[in-house]
Amino acid sequence: MKWNKLYFPAAILGLLALSILGIFAYFDEEEVVRYQISIIVDNSSHGKWNRFRAGLENASDDFDVSLNYVMTESLTDTEQEIKLISNEISAGCDAVIVQFAEADDEIEAISDIDIKTTLVIVANPVDVLSTSSSMVPVICPDGRLTGAAAAEKLLENSRDEALRVGIISGSLKQNVMQERLDGFMNVLSGGAAEAVWVSESGIPEDAYKNTDVLAALDNESLEAAVDYVLEHPEADIRIYGIGGSDKTVYWLDHGEIDAMVVTDDFTMAYSAVKTAVDLLKYHDYDRTEKVSIGFAVVTKENMYSYENQHMLFPEIH
Repeated sequence: MKWNKLYFPAAILGLLALSILGIFAYFDEEEVVRYQISIIVDNSSHGKWNRFRAGLENASDDFDVSLNYVMTESLTDTEQEIKLISNEISAGCDAVIVQFAEADDEIEAISDIDIKTTLVIVANPVDVLSTSSSMVPVICPDGRLTGAAAAEKLLENSRDEALRVGIISGSLKQNVMQERLDGFMNVLSGGAAEAVWVSESGIPEDAYKNTDVLAALDNESLEAAVDYVLEHPEADIRIYGIGGSDKTVYWLDHGEIDAMVVTDDFTMAYSAVKTAVDLLKYHDYDRTEKVSIGFAVVTKENMYSYENQHMLFPEIH
């Protein structure tokens, strides 16, 4: 009985002390913030973004962020994209991952936005300044290297034939497409093949009469090249290009595309989310660094290697 009288008050005091420590620990704990990140890319539902979307989804799980996919069709001018960005800012998002469809006047346009929201640019390298005079981070493939890689594979397979090459460059309003065309032409000029025509979009109807190779420097152009060859079975035309949609992967596997440069869009997307989170958490994070993502030259013969299969068919965890 004396033991109970002696230790009961002590037990009560111990429980009170533990409760007080628990309260302090609760308030000392860092508040958990779930950031909202909006995604704005051209023709957002197109299959060319499947690997990019997989990277976003994996990053959203790893960094505990919420993603909002802004539904778009063709993005053709800066004013349209600035309006979309402004709408997302007004809706309260913390960051915007954006692919600019043009490259002429983004610097001025972005500087006009009263922006507290973090921007991360992907796919098309555009140098812009935010209102804080800090560079907006850019994460994208190296256009010159990818264009050069497509031309190198073409020449490697040509065995010094004097091939007539028709080039579908994609929109040259984009920096990345200008770079790809430059890289492609620089390498092509050193071989026996010759560029006989260049088109930003579309293929001349009679191209099969004077063209041995179609070189398509973006995914839509590569899909168009396949469609053209299928529509002209009498033509003996080879196809090289840069892409990665389910459609282009299918036709690579079935031999219609001889070789395809595939950029690591999974890593581009994952890095974009990580960069946005780092910028939001650590305001002194270096914004000036440009991140260049990797790529692979994929053929029917090597597309199921471990590395290429992982790039073409990434898993979402």
